[in-house]
Amino acid sequence: AADVEQEGEEAEAEAEEDASGSAMLGATLRLLTACAREPRGATIICEAGALPLLVKLLCTSDAGGDTHGNAAMCIGECAKDGRCLAVLAVQPLVPPLLDMAHSRTGQQQKNAAIALGRLAKNERCLQAIRDNHGIEILARSMKKMQM
Repeated sequence: AADVEQEGEEAEAEAEEDASGSAMLGATLRLLTACAREPRGATIICEAGALPLLVKLLCTSDAGGDTHGNAAMCIGECAKDGRCLAVLAVQPLVPPLLDMAHSRTGQQQKNAAIALGRLAKNERCLQAIRDNHGIEILARSMKKMQM
């Protein structure tokens, strides 16, 4: 009985840790996004090597919807900077962003569409968008969002 009780307490502690970790991740993404709105902030994010980590968050299925939406927003803000855009262009981010633009709704969908629009300034990203039928997906998404 003591073993079962201890396992229950360990599972409860793990659940609390996961919840606090998720909250911390969300807060961190919101801060990064706020920083990325400033040109110097985007440069610092790029130099710190955070862009591949943001892309990894987009590709992680167990991350929550808000995490995906906030990561897309941060990527969209960073994509305004030429150096960041060059780093993002070699990342596998177009398919997950297109998936968000196609299958999500609300702010997540909007953030993905904005990020894709900014990424399209790079020829490599634009070609990846075209290759994945992204123009059609974005057109449908914009129609759904009434943009």
